[in-house]
Amino acid sequence: MKRSQIRFILCLSLSTLLLLSAVQSSVLDKAVSALQRWSDSHPLEKVYLHTDKPYYLVGDTIWFKAYVTVGARHRLSDLSGAVYVDLIDEADSVAQSLKLPVTSGMAIGDFVLHDSAAREGNYRLRAYTQWMRNAGSDYFYDQTFSVGNSVANTVFSGISYRYQQDGSGTQTYAVLRFTYQDGKPFAGKKLDYHLKESYKTIFSGSTKTNEAGEVSVNLSRLKAPDEMHSRYFVASMEVSKNLAVRKTFPVNQSAAATDIQFFPEGGHMVEGLKSRIAFKATAANGLGVAVAGKILDGKGVEVASFDTQHLGMGYFSLQPEPGNVYTAKIGHKDGSVQTIDLPKAQKSGHVLEVGLSEQNTESLLVRVHSDAEAVKRSARLGLLAQFGGTVQARSEFQISKAITEVNIPLTGVPTGILQLTLFSEQGLPVNERVVFVRAKDQLLLDITSGKDTFMPGERIDLGLSPSDQLGSPVSGNFSVSVVNDDIVPFDPNKERSIFSQLLLSADIRGYIEQPNYYFTDLTAEKTRHLDLLMMTQGYRRFDWKDLLGGEPFIAKYQPEKLLIDITGRVTDLKNKPVPNAKIHMLSNKAGLVLDTVADNNGQYRFGNLLVLHGVSFSFQARAAGNSDRVMIHIDRVLPEPVLRNPNAADVNNDIRPLTKTTLEASLRQDMEQERLGQLSRAQQLREVQIRASTRWNKAYGINESQADEVYRPDPRRPCKTLMECLEEMDASRVRFRLVEDSVENCGKVWRPFYQNDAYFVMIDNMAVSACDYQTFLTSEHPDDIDRVYLSHESPTISSRLGSMAGALSQRYVMAIWTKQKSFRKKYNPSIAHYSPKGFDNAKLFYVPKNPVTDSDAFRKDVATVYWNPSLSVGSGKNGQFSFYVAPRPGNYRVTVEGIDTEGRLGRHVQRVKVR
Repeated sequence: MKRSQIRFILCLSLSTLLLLSAVQSSVLDKAVSALQRWSDSHPLEKVYLHTDKPYYLVGDTIWFKAYVTVGARHRLSDLSGAVYVDLIDEADSVAQSLKLPVTSGMAIGDFVLHDSAAREGNYRLRAYTQWMRNAGSDYFYDQTFSVGNSVANTVFSGISYRYQQDGSGTQTYAVLRFTYQDGKPFAGKKLDYHLKESYKTIFSGSTKTNEAGEVSVNLSRLKAPDEMHSRYFVASMEVSKNLAVRKTFPVNQSAAATDIQFFPEGGHMVEGLKSRIAFKATAANGLGVAVAGKILDGKGVEVASFDTQHLGMGYFSLQPEPGNVYTAKIGHKDGSVQTIDLPKAQKSGHVLEVGLSEQNTESLLVRVHSDAEAVKRSARLGLLAQFGGTVQARSEFQISKAITEVNIPLTGVPTGILQLTLFSEQGLPVNERVVFVRAKDQLLLDITSGKDTFMPGERIDLGLSPSDQLGSPVSGNFSVSVVNDDIVPFDPNKERSIFSQLLLSADIRGYIEQPNYYFTDLTAEKTRHLDLLMMTQGYRRFDWKDLLGGEPFIAKYQPEKLLIDITGRVTDLKNKPVPNAKIHMLSNKAGLVLDTVADNNGQYRFGNLLVLHGVSFSFQARAAGNSDRVMIHIDRVLPEPVLRNPNAADVNNDIRPLTKTTLEASLRQDMEQERLGQLSRAQQLREVQIRASTRWNKAYGINESQADEVYRPDPRRPCKTLMECLEEMDASRVRFRLVEDSVENCGKVWRPFYQNDAYFVMIDNMAVSACDYQTFLTSEHPDDIDRVYLSHESPTISSRLGSMAGALSQRYVMAIWTKQKSFRKKYNPSIAHYSPKGFDNAKLFYVPKNPVTDSDAFRKDVATVYWNPSLSVGSGKNGQFSFYVAPRPGNYRVTVEGIDTEGRLGRHVQRVKVR
């Protein structure tokens, strides 16, 4: 053979090897590229709220600090300049809402639970940024907490469930309970109740409480609840002849059956391959429940058994035989037996097994179990480990035996959820598993006091020294809460913490029971329990199929900065763009008068505006020749809708035992203030409705309870126009008809009717003709509608309501009020008003500078004695804070949370004893 031929063959062989190598190394290339694109376009923001305490009473203030982080390493975010925090009640309605400025990734705020508005019940705190809305509400901060009665309220309530077997199956009853503070029942009291879902009434009834102060309501015939909204009872109990108390009760159970789901490790079982199968048993209230059972094959032979290890979770091993099917048989305490089919095994494929080592934290052992066909053809696979969109490790290998072991290095991987995905030769995901990595990257927070115990009434001086795991000092920003542990006792496992939220809850869809359990007093057992959670919950920030499909990401919501732009467009009356239109913008409160010119597409922009709470804008557009025959449009960002509580299992059905100690302290405080002449108990508002009241509301002519129908804008209720909203209002009797106008002869107009009689319409206490309110009724729902009262039953009420507009003899009245109280009688489409959500101010927590004395009744039994959301500590320095304790022995809990400049998280809880 000639030398040139040998060179050619060698070159061809080398080229072939290189080509084969390139083909083999491409298993993960597409996935890595897709992940990189996703990570670049999806910077991950998260929000955590540190609150001063875990539950409250009516009349309290909720103090909180928001930490906004970005990226897998939780650095304080510079992406968003605003965070939204909503206080949501049991009816999934926003009770209060704040927009707070974010500075260096942090914001502070507060909610006051006013006696006049807040009631005993379960509330939610929800926090998010506009950018986070692109990922969906599953990843918002959303915490459920309890609010107990104020000291002025003498009616305590709770809900429980009773199950009863009859010929048609299991009957489910909701039991509403009413007692005095001492537990004595409200017996023989008239009660009206309504079961509601969002704004809709499902059914209602009227009855009396029994000797135990209870009312039972059958829920068995209800259809499955709307996945988007929560159900709740609204009940009004007649305490005395002229007094009635209104209560709400969450409904978080509708059936007695236990739900059990099975999760094969890696995603599925494969015939002939041994798999670990995790399971989760959930009771009707959404909490984990202990169960035990056995696995039967298709012939009824027992092949495995199982029982729960933690909060309804556990696992067992099974090697499915070809062609066989398997069922789980579970026996319950009531003697019933539940049978559930296991997921069917695939005929071929792979199974993932992750081995957690409590001794070796530097790597993760992953075993890939493969079927005989894959071994025979030496299938090439790829294993990818990613954390928050960043590739932490990748490995490509050929299958040469039934079990292939792959070590994933964990050096440099931060604490949090690591996603492992196995890819086929075609680069498609075939198996997935998530694990929780515990790295040594949390801050060490040392709180020093100089002594172990303190004297009653003493000033306590504490110092905070943060450091990394090696003991090197770091700088960071922290928040500090000090509560009286004797007044506010609580299970730490049920708390939210900066660890449980940012490292766990913010990355996983679905409810997590007791998330802080996995981050307090760490043990090997808790590590195993956390892995059970990973096997039954899973990471779902994205779907690989969507990523590999290559669809470009288009953000619907852009990051919002401290300074915002107001944009829109100008069109003619046929909705065609008006180029070079002139737009004039005015805000009296902000002291702004600005002008701009639209571009060739009619688009305009007013930029770099700092909008504070209560600031509104007026716009006027003009075309060439100063013509006002144009329409001005404003780009509005709609508020985030409120969906069903994702943590409904945290709803407390009996709040009184939880808040008993806090309420007793509040009562002592109230009685002491009364004794010292500092407060009369009669000054406190009571949670009652005075039915015999004859006092009129001067602003609206009548009391709201006297109107036959009331409409208020509700974000849970989608409707486009005011006319549509009024017609679809719950139990609405308003109907609109298109009739010929006989007053101003403006043609056919829409008029509201009650049966066959037209309503007299008034807007902002001004009589408005049908010709003038047409656009107001039929155009896009105005932002500034405050409320609508309708009166048709009582001539006296109608007359009183109509008198606000100078019409005393009207029988049927529709009264509409706008928030600005400035309705424009003649609609002009070239003029628009806009009230964007502005930044709210935060109050400062009052820190006394003098000792607490026996004569200071208010401070002796206060629950939160100190709150500091802005404790900044420089590197190598000591953060100092001080507070006074009550003049009596007690125990106090100091909680410090925060983040350093590198994104490392810290939390420390320390007890202070006063003897």
